[in-house]
Amino acid sequence: GDFVNGTSKYYSRFMMRRGRFKFTYTFENVEMVINTDATEKGLFMRETFVKVSDKKLEMFSLTAGLLQDQFGFELNQSSGVRETPERARYNQTLFPVERDLGVFGSMVMPKWSKFYGLKVDVAVMNGVGGVNPEFDSHKDLTGRMQYTKTTINEKISFSIGASYYYGGYRAG
Repeated sequence: GDFVNGTSKYYSRFMMRRGRFKFTYTFENVEMVINTDATEKGLFMRETFVKVSDKKLEMFSLTAGLLQDQFGFELNQSSGVRETPERARYNQTLFPVERDLGVFGSMVMPKWSKFYGLKVDVAVMNGVGGVNPEFDSHKDLTGRMQYTKTTINEKISFSIGASYYYGGYRAG
């Protein structure tokens, strides 16, 4: 990126792209996560959420807090396993910081089900993603359905999915 005018020579500037610290606490069916990003610009929250899973069927969960948007495949994919260094342009446009304040429910079919491999996520988010302050009472609705199948020897797996997005944010 560009530096402000008057900044000294390029070799005397130090920057940190990512300085992540993640703290996770799990007790029975509750998981609490705090994920921070510490750089020379300050300390920022990446994710802070509580996830409660059902103990009986082990297929439903509810997550609330500052969390990743539930859209597509790439937004939830770690940068360590992505094929490209940055996310696709449409993701950068629709979800500039990839995270937002909200709640989402998830259903993952268990191994005993004939629909094993199916996962459904539905989220209601603020819709401003930390880019702008909240400016209206409208929320974003995102949904994702994914089916994953693995071969018997578990060497090959494939997935197919579809996502839905209803919402937006004000630019400028």
